[in-house]
Amino acid sequence: MKIYGLAVFAALVFLTGPAVAGDKDTKPYQCEVSATNQEKCSFCKTEEICANEDEALKALVEAKTVTAYTLVGLSPQDPIGAGYEEKIHGHPVIAHKIIEGVLAHDMARAFERSIVNQISLGACFQPRHALTVKTEKHSYDYLLCFECVGLAIYKDGQFIAKVGTHRDYSELNALMVSAGLPLSPDYAEEPEQKH
Repeated sequence: MKIYGLAVFAALVFLTGPAVAGDKDTKPYQCEVSATNQEKCSFCKTEEICANEDEALKALVEAKTVTAYTLVGLSPQDPIGAGYEEKIHGHPVIAHKIIEGVLAHDMARAFERSIVNQISLGACFQPRHALTVKTEKHSYDYLLCFECVGLAIYKDGQFIAKVGTHRDYSELNALMVSAGLPLSPDYAEEPEQKH
């Protein structure tokens, strides 16, 4: 049984890269086409998915103005979230702020650098950080859950992809504080324990 468990863990590390292993990848993320028909492979990426991801990541890299959000860290189905008026894709918002200039660029790049692979295998998704970037033609929303190692990407309100991330939220939390945004309550209460 122990050998089976080790084999499963090794397979997950191979499939998902450093997000499961806990390390940060040093090279920039790039979507890889792995199928022509997604119906045959749920984790595979088609040319269309990769094109949408690449476009969304380019918007992050080139962002000069962003809207940053602090989220509660609940799933949209959690009844506690019903008490929050503002939501982004169903997730309760504590606060948001429009940020420009160098801080906006740094925050967008922190989101982009959090991506380590093209598969997010987290069973949960309770993001505590979100960002909106608008280009001339589209609006992109990025919801980031370091605990569940996933970044959900939306284009013009429609979900387009979920990619795997690392678990180190310290850079992004520091940028949120620099922008004058509060941290999600569980980060503020237990920053050294929360992933």
